[in-house]
Amino acid sequence: MRRTMLIAVGAFGLVSPKRLLELNARLNLVGYENTDQVEPKGWLIRVTRVLSAIALAIGLLDPFGDD
Repeated sequence: MRRTMLIAVGAFGLVSPKRLLELNARLNLVGYENTDQVEPKGWLIRVTRVLSAIALAIGLLDPFGDD
């Protein structure tokens, strides 16, 4: 399960980091108003893409895969 989740989230974040950040903001800002107006900074999008690539690599290369 862990390996599958790393691969799924890593691939999604690598392909579309801004959408991943939007989803994260919606989940973290439940109960707040105007959450659709929250815009991530450019550096955060780049960091999300790098961390997603790392998560994907770990998921693909995990020698102790639990699936």
